[in-house]
This record gives sequence, C-alpha cells and structure tokens, in this order.
Amino acid sequence: MSRIIVKLKDYYFEYSTIVDAPVTYGMKRDEFEAYYRNEYGKSGM
Repeated sequence: MSRIIVKLKDYYFEYSTIVDAPVTYGMKRDEFEAYYRNEYGKSGM
C-alpha cells in the first residue's frame, strides 16, 4: 500500500495512491509526528 506524506501550508497528512485520497486528516507537525510514531513505531521515523 503506497502512502506519501503531504504538507499543505502548516498541515501534514498521509495520502494513499491506492484509494487516491487522504487517509488522515490535516495535523500540525507535532501532532503528525506523534501519530506517525504511534502508527509506524520509531523505526518508521
């Protein structure tokens, strides 16, 4: 499953190329880092 991190202005979200749509809501950087660490673990960072 391909996902990319997108930044629009000051907000970050994950976008899926499979469903061709965002799969998370827009978050500030610190919120997104916490989400990403929780979702993928420290090795993903």
